[in-house]
Amino acid sequence: MTDNTEAAPEPTQTKNEELRTFVTVKVERIQAALLGNNPKQQARARAVLAQLRRAPMSGDPVYAEAWQIILGPTGLATSSTVSTELFPERLRGHGDTPSAAELAAYTALVSYSTHQQSLASHMHVRKASFAQAVGRLVTLTSPSIKSRFDAFTTAQSRSTINSHLRSLITLLRSQQIGFDYGKFAVDLAQLYTPRERNGVLMRFSREFVNGYLAKPETPVAESQE
Repeated sequence: MTDNTEAAPEPTQTKNEELRTFVTVKVERIQAALLGNNPKQQARARAVLAQLRRAPMSGDPVYAEAWQIILGPTGLATSSTVSTELFPERLRGHGDTPSAAELAAYTALVSYSTHQQSLASHMHVRKASFAQAVGRLVTLTSPSIKSRFDAFTTAQSRSTINSHLRSLITLLRSQQIGFDYGKFAVDLAQLYTPRERNGVLMRFSREFVNGYLAKPETPVAESQE
């Protein structure tokens, strides 16, 4: 008997690539509207960021407005592009528990809302990693800030990781140092996953040193994964 059932098409992206693309599209759409010349789009982008800033890093589902922005449309997309703002189906959690990818996207976007607040420069910068940005921050400010980054990397629970992250985002904002939020969402998803944690920590170490050693006026190259 011949089986005529068609095989499902292979995904064109890995799960990490899909998460990175999703967060990049959403952040860049908000950023472009906020820093653009359309008053209505600017107002909407400010409202979106304000809603995200009110949400705690914990990802408590009671903050439904924030989760709706994370998982659904921002109100900034056209009818033909709104589908790019919907959280990827295969990255979604099941039941009452969010997936690591959902939590990573949430943390990345809430962090961006604080990072970009009241700034006219781009805080989402493609190919500039979070650890590289912190390395540059230490170079420009004080070596004592490295202890905050060390506390972030050695934290074991998600709540402690996010507590140290909020502090670092505030410091990066004060120096207007941006980084790639799509890449960072993938880093967070791996940091929240015990079996992948060591890999991202090794990558953070390399990228931090690259950022620390780079001259302030020299663009920092993205490390190869």
